Amino acid sequence: MKKESLSLFVGLSLAATALPLPGQAAGTWADRSTACVAAITPAFLASVFKNPAGASTDKNPPGDDGCTTGVGDDVIKFQLRATVSSVQFDDVQKKYHSSFLPLAGVGDKALFAADGSGLDAWKSNRSCDVVVIPLDPGNLKINGKALATKLGEICNQLLALP
Repeated sequence: MKKESLSLFVGLSLAATALPLPGQAAGTWADRSTACVAAITPAFLASVFKNPAGASTDKNPPGDDGCTTGVGDDVIKFQLRATVSSVQFDDVQKKYHSSFLPLAGVGDKALFAADGSGLDAWKSNRSCDVVVIPLDPGNLKINGKALATKLGEICNQLLALP
């Protein structure tokens, strides 16, 4: 009887550790595109788009780790890169995103476009770069820093993947 109880307890413990905590993406960094798709929840879409009906999220093509989500012609693309040093991240920001503003609470460092059209975050040699293409800007519920903060929540989940 003790042996069966122990097996059941161990099985439950192992199953419980496989579940993500609230606010944590499921999956691993090695399979970050799948984790990205899982992180784009209906609640996230409803917080960003005025009309999230018909939204779809797909993995990016091989070699372009991450995912792309959208409603109609409005697109949000997450790109997840490994082995990006802090110096490389800073160099790219200076060269291409000198107008971006700092955003606290996302990764070890993050910068966003004032209009909310982009976010670049870095943590522990990983980066999460987000591009927002609102062909119908009227469909976005939030923009600017509020949108960058919401995108940063997804980046934080993905950058924390084991």
